[in-house]
Amino acid sequence: PFVPADAGLCEQMVNKNKQQACYAAAARQLNSSSYCTRLVDNASRKQCFIDIAQPCDLETDNDAKGRCLAALKSDYTYCGSDGCLFDYALSHSEVRACERISADRALMLACRAAVKLDPSACTADNLSSRADYCYELAAIALNDSGWCSMAQLGSPYGNDCYSHFAIKSANSSGCKMTTPETARDQCYLNYSVALDQPDICRKIINTLNRNRCIVYTAKANGDPSACNGLAHSDRISC
Repeated sequence: PFVPADAGLCEQMVNKNKQQACYAAAARQLNSSSYCTRLVDNASRKQCFIDIAQPCDLETDNDAKGRCLAALKSDYTYCGSDGCLFDYALSHSEVRACERISADRALMLACRAAVKLDPSACTADNLSSRADYCYELAAIALNDSGWCSMAQLGSPYGNDCYSHFAIKSANSSGCKMTTPETARDQCYLNYSVALDQPDICRKIINTLNRNRCIVYTAKANGDPSACNGLAHSDRISC
């Protein structure tokens, strides 16, 4: 194998092809990009950089690179976004990563709550709307719909939480937990559109909202057959 002193001999080679091969071998065995820069051929130089790159060096997105380094080195301080910190905290059960989340207070509280499996962490600020959002975020992160019920009845965050799990589980009964009726109608609409199940729209009592559900489902999924659930006069514009 090459040692730095041996690599220095590459410069003394008269044959250019052998010299270039020597630089390439030195770069790979010494894991040094300085030898790659001495390669004349663009394609060879580019491949040389790829061959000696560290696992995260090829990431061009800053957030993706931060996530890669954090995972590779088991160190959340490499994270460059709150989302990275949140995901790291959950995957490593590391609540200290939560404390570095700065842009979104509810996300930080949800991170604490999810890592500790402690819903009371969501109420630290004594703000009901923030707590409700915290419950929703924790529910989704933990894939546990039970957290949705901790939000206030009729809370938009609680309703969104129930809607999320209804769609994910392909079970529209989750929409029954939403309130008021307009929110429940929206849940059925979201469900119908996401899963292309226009028959779910029949659960909507309000005629205008029911028709809107059918039309949205038909257009979102490119499914004209969904319009069959409409009266003839409404079907024309579907």
